[in-house]
Amino acid sequence: MTHLLRLAAGLLAAGLVALLGDAPPADKPAAKVAKVAPGGTLAEDGRVGKVTDVQGLASIRPVGATRFTPLRPNTLVMPGDYLQVDGRGANALTARLTPEATLVVGPGSLVEVATATKLRLLQGEVEVTPTKGTPV
Repeated sequence: MTHLLRLAAGLLAAGLVALLGDAPPADKPAAKVAKVAPGGTLAEDGRVGKVTDVQGLASIRPVGATRFTPLRPNTLVMPGDYLQVDGRGANALTARLTPEATLVVGPGSLVEVATATKLRLLQGEVEVTPTKGTPV
């Protein structure tokens, strides 16, 4: 049931982004945007990917939520979710993205998983590794 609610929230957020545009608010600096792969699609259940490994403190803020909650392996990542990794200590997370790319989020990072093909790095460092033959 929660997956359906997150899917509905993700679709609503995608519709709002399409309606309002993709520009950041005037009081916030523009974020770095990386296209993961052209023509990427969502999985059947609407997810963009799944967290495969967590080291230290990492958290997720699902679409529609106001707070971050701790991450654990096998957590589904939906469109519009924010991934955050604590800056103190050896902290990182690894996620497998649809269409077969690996995302590593480093210490002190905040990433918005905007769509199946777009990430917004708001703070910190990420590493995106596509499968062979897939452009980043």
